This record gives sequence, C-alpha cells and structure tokens, in this order.
Amino acid sequence: MWIVFVSCSAFREAPDTATSHPSTNTSINTWPLKSSLSSKEELRLNIIELSKQFLGRKYRSGGKSPQTGFDCSGFTGYLFGTHNVNLSASSSSQIFDGNSKSINDLEPGDLVFFARSPGGRIFHVALVTNIDNSGIHVIHSTNSNGVIETNISKDAYWAPKLVGARDVIGN
Repeated sequence: MWIVFVSCSAFREAPDTATSHPSTNTSINTWPLKSSLSSKEELRLNIIELSKQFLGRKYRSGGKSPQTGFDCSGFTGYLFGTHNVNLSASSSSQIFDGNSKSINDLEPGDLVFFARSPGGRIFHVALVTNIDNSGIHVIHSTNSNGVIETNISKDAYWAPKLVGARDVIGN
C-alpha cells in the first residue's frame, strides 16, 4: 500500500491499481525500493505518482498550474517542470522535445501525441502511466473531463488519433 502526500497537512491512500514497471513489466506493488531503481526509473515513477494527485482537476484552456487548472500541455509541462525537465509550451511543440519513440517501445513516463488525421497538426499530449495486456494507459487533461486516466487503446476517440511518442526524460 502506498501513501501519497498531497500537502503538508493532508494525505490520501493511493489507488490500489497496478502499474507496470518500465523494465520488468511487473506490478508497481512489487517494484524494488526506490533506492534500487535507476535515476531515470525513479524520475518516471515520481512523475506518474505526482500526476495522479491531480485526477479530477478541472480543465482550463492555457492553464499551467494546480491553482488555475490545466490544459493538456500545461499539465505535462507542470509535471515534468517540477522535476527540472523543461518542456515546450504547447502539445504541437512538445512533440519535438526529447527523443522520438516507437509506440511499441513505450514506457511509463513517456509522452504520447494525438492528431485529428494522419499527418495533421498535433492537438493533444498525454503522459503514459502503464502499458499492460489491455493497452496503453495515460493520464491527461481533457477539455470535457479535466484530468483523467484513460486506456487509449480501448478508447474509440483517442486510439485512432495516436500519432507519436517521445521520451523527454532521456538517458
């Protein structure tokens, strides 16, 4: 069981959902202690843990903070920025940050990008939280539901729009 501290005076129990470890594909509940993870794996885990604290947060066009709400790129920019990884301001520019990655090689902590048509303009970005037999799970800020977690592989809206992925954490 994990405890996630939301602020100095409040805490909540983290959901008991399993998240795949990037290199062993085992449940997060069986990950080694953080001290035995590589710094890159630990950073990925920390960003995912932070992202889940904002589930249910409202969407705000141009929003880049927990106080005002988030748009999709404001959300990813905030998450990575709190860990000293600076991203460009928009989803259409974040697709050039970091290193390109095949959808087949995704790891938790990577970013995935969406366009309305093949070769079209990027309009959305999401953070990969888990890859398992049921698909690719992401957390993202959507204009209709705010910050939510979605299995994009099973989602009729998001699945056909997935066009790219980036590793912005690096080696």
